[in-house]
Amino acid sequence: MVTTYPSLRFEYGYVQVTAQIPFGKGLWPAFWLAAANEKWPPEVDMLEHWGSEAAGTVYLHPLTGARQGGPVSMPSLATGWHTFGLAWTKTSLTWYYDGVQVLTTAVGVPQQEMYFIANLADDDTSPGTCSGSLLISRSRCGSEGAPLQSTAQRCMGRFQPRGRGLWYLRLNIRVRARRLILPRRTKAG
Repeated sequence: MVTTYPSLRFEYGYVQVTAQIPFGKGLWPAFWLAAANEKWPPEVDMLEHWGSEAAGTVYLHPLTGARQGGPVSMPSLATGWHTFGLAWTKTSLTWYYDGVQVLTTAVGVPQQEMYFIANLADDDTSPGTCSGSLLISRSRCGSEGAPLQSTAQRCMGRFQPRGRGLWYLRLNIRVRARRLILPRRTKAG
């Protein structure tokens, strides 16, 4: 898992990740924003992907109300590098896949600081699973109204705490899947 917590928390802006997504039984890569106060909800899922499914999913788990989002078409997700983006303003959230808008909502938009997480889990308990890599070449974020490219060139490698300005991480990492045992749900007696 890679996270910007606690050094970088931000409210509103544009988040972008360029990555190669692993495919395979039990693999569960995700890019998401979690609440900086460490309470759930809210949560904004820029991408969740399970196993070998063709579609990815994007979600908003708002502070109140029903979860929004679901499966979205992500052509050729299984091959090559792809860019995942999220534009977050006070009034809306808009998700992007390779520069194409895939979902927008103006309901339940988080109004608090959040932080970024990239992780790869394995939710399969079968022997011989837990094999895959999530490759991230770049992750960056710009404040609302700040030009992403020009600011990134000036601030490369520097973190701006509390989300003022821009953070820019140049990552050449390999996140390996680790076994994640999920608790079995039981009916209350």
